[in-house]
Amino acid sequence: MKMLLVVLLAGFPPLVRADDCVAVKAQLKLPIQLKLGGKPKQARWAQVEKTLTRLREEARGSSCELSFGEVFSAAREDAFFPILHNLLRTVPEESLVGASVFAQNGHLLGKFANRVTFQKQGEYNYTTYYFQFADGEGRLQSGGNPSLIDHYTGRALYLLRWSELAERTLLGEP
Repeated sequence: MKMLLVVLLAGFPPLVRADDCVAVKAQLKLPIQLKLGGKPKQARWAQVEKTLTRLREEARGSSCELSFGEVFSAAREDAFFPILHNLLRTVPEESLVGASVFAQNGHLLGKFANRVTFQKQGEYNYTTYYFQFADGEGRLQSGGNPSLIDHYTGRALYLLRWSELAERTLLGEP
């Protein structure tokens, strides 16, 4: 009977396995120290983009749950983190709800409200992501459609404050 139970349970892995996260962290050498630049100090979007892509690839099929602080490390608590299409694709939507959204100059725009998914099907199929935030008067504003990067300056158009993100879920269920 005991052997039968072991065989039956072997087909049902636990919902969250600690070794999944250990393996992902070791493979990617987490946490990654964010390189900051500009005024206000913000994480370089290319480094964040590369790390998020590698994280999704390594964690595919695993039950790993990681916070922003387990994936990234910032030398300054007042640093900003870029909102990227890749970030919106990776992070559970509920994890960002209520986070303060800033313009690239550090001016507060409002609070993150929701993620928007746009799918195009036809000759070329693709899915892209942008988001909405509630401004100071509670009106929803669209952010990041069509781009989240200012192609003239090479900086992210929208930012989140690192100190608000560090404990929030980046990967997995919030």
